[in-house]
Amino acid sequence: MKLPAKYNRHKPVPEGVRADYWDLRATWIPDSLADLNGPSSGDLELPITIEWSTRRPIHFDDSRSIVSGYAAVLREARSDEDLHILNREVLTRVWSDLYLPGRIREAWVQRFPELEA
Repeated sequence: MKLPAKYNRHKPVPEGVRADYWDLRATWIPDSLADLNGPSSGDLELPITIEWSTRRPIHFDDSRSIVSGYAAVLREARSDEDLHILNREVLTRVWSDLYLPGRIREAWVQRFPELEA
């Protein structure tokens, strides 16, 4: 499911409003956490559209690697397909450790309140 950008980046932001980068980008959220059936062990190479700077895979035996990789997927997803590399159990376990823009975190928690439990 695509949550549209808060503001149209091709039009001026209303006067008096301070929009940041994340307000101008769409956010992708799955219809259900059950749709997240990605791997939970081994290594996972992220697509270049998700992780272009370091090109490091997610190592599921390293919690920092998982947190970094999962945050990148949530920030950079451009379609529902990008989200399918995530795993529901892993996401639920690391959710509180993910450094995410407020708009993305709020959208996911609004759709899936169990993430905050």
